[in-house]
Amino acid sequence: MSPDQSVGRALENRAVLPRWRSPGESVDEMLGVGSEKNKQPDRGWIKRLLRDFNDAPTAATAAELRESAFALGEQLPADVLMRMEGFSRGALHPNSNTPSFDQGVHDKGIAIRALRKKISLEPRQPFAWSELARNQLANGDSDGAVASMACATQLAPTNRYILRSAVRLLSHVPADLDGDRVSWLLKRSGSLTRDPWLLSAEIAASTAADKTSDFIGRAKKMLMDNKFHPRHLAELAAAVGTVEHQYGRHKKAKENFAQSMIDPNENAVAQALYVAQDDKKIVVPSDVLARPGSFETHARLAYTSGAWADVAQQCRLWLSDEPFDTRPAVLGSYLSFEPALVQQAQVLATMGLRCSPQDYLLLNNRAVAYAYSGLVAEAYSDIRSAVRIHRSHPHIMATLGLIACRAGYVEYGLALYEQTIAWFAYLKDRDSLIRAVLYWLREAVRAGTTEGSAELSRVRAWISRLPQRDQESEIRGLIEAVEREQGMARLGDDLSYSGPLTVNDFEELKMRIDAPQESFSYDKSIPDSELLSRDFGG
Repeated sequence: MSPDQSVGRALENRAVLPRWRSPGESVDEMLGVGSEKNKQPDRGWIKRLLRDFNDAPTAATAAELRESAFALGEQLPADVLMRMEGFSRGALHPNSNTPSFDQGVHDKGIAIRALRKKISLEPRQPFAWSELARNQLANGDSDGAVASMACATQLAPTNRYILRSAVRLLSHVPADLDGDRVSWLLKRSGSLTRDPWLLSAEIAASTAADKTSDFIGRAKKMLMDNKFHPRHLAELAAAVGTVEHQYGRHKKAKENFAQSMIDPNENAVAQALYVAQDDKKIVVPSDVLARPGSFETHARLAYTSGAWADVAQQCRLWLSDEPFDTRPAVLGSYLSFEPALVQQAQVLATMGLRCSPQDYLLLNNRAVAYAYSGLVAEAYSDIRSAVRIHRSHPHIMATLGLIACRAGYVEYGLALYEQTIAWFAYLKDRDSLIRAVLYWLREAVRAGTTEGSAELSRVRAWISRLPQRDQESEIRGLIEAVEREQGMARLGDDLSYSGPLTVNDFEELKMRIDAPQESFSYDKSIPDSELLSRDFGG
């Protein structure tokens, strides 16, 4: 179990998986099929599209030719460009009338219908199929997305943009998390060992699947070649550096990441920043932090500094950029401990649930935000759904305790928190245990069952003995949340609840949670601090 899965899933176990944006948005990133200096790209696909456009000069053939030229880095003849001026940019470009993902978070169905109509007029459009897959995945239809991407890869089995998009899609499909289909697709292209963009995607997919790529040796040789511009080696160097870091070869990892930072895209920068959290010898130059689209990077930096409003803003931008990725939704929806961000946390969780309606952590996080907003019935409904999906998660029991407290059943809710604390202690999950203590203490202070100063002092003293890297900004934020409760007048009658939920409702749901019975054998709860000392040598 990760130190805290609700945050950990967003910030930990990162790999340099390809970004998945529209073809037009990828033009600055991918310039040429092999990216080799003085090498002309394979013009077979462009020749076919040129022939199609000359035979039938329509908006559809113009759009596909234009986007293919962008993705392949091919310069079209001047006379063709002039003739294309008479057509609109087409449905695939972000400036088109068809909603892109920047708009699609509001109504992905519109984009899906428009793309289906475009494909029905001319099915031989791999970029349209890819865009359809991207919208479908963001709309929660992973099966439809896989089917659409299969059409794209059949039409363009050697196209770098299509293949990298397929890699990113398959990384979100549970049936292919072992990476076997990714390797098959990339090997079939015939360009895997010659194209650093494809090679980096294969290594990243293997890393994400906890496997070692068979192509690490080839990648290292490619990094030593002088045939490629540094921009085209940035992700590859970062992917290899991540593997070296995992195997403890820190000097090699440092060299790889230094190479990746010569002319990086924002994905390579985010990876360097992630690995640098574990290895301080890896340096991320400040001048690369402002690469276009660096929403993830800025979200990570804001989280580290405790700038919670900035975290929420960057998570919204990150989710708009990649609305099929639940990581920004998980991270942003976890910020409801900050009162000013409760509503934003609800919105981010809801946005994430559009693409992943069975995500129990997003349901849990939204339930917390609802509870802090006084929407107890809505919070209970979400946590009930989360229990149906995942019955063995201590965070769900903690949230059930929060909802019970906010429903006015304080004694019962605090007891659920104490059971959660014992569960985390049983798992020896130190960081989650600390958070659970602080959430428990916030509710206890709010209810007036303790003043909280003595307990908070003991928790602070224990935290101060942790390594500096483990004293996360979020823990400081939770301490501040407890201090805010200490500074407020007791709520008294405001703790009352007149809704339909009863203690029996909470008990019925609690009985469905599969907590290990051994975790409830402790006779003391954490605020005494004895349990911390006993289990973690504090």
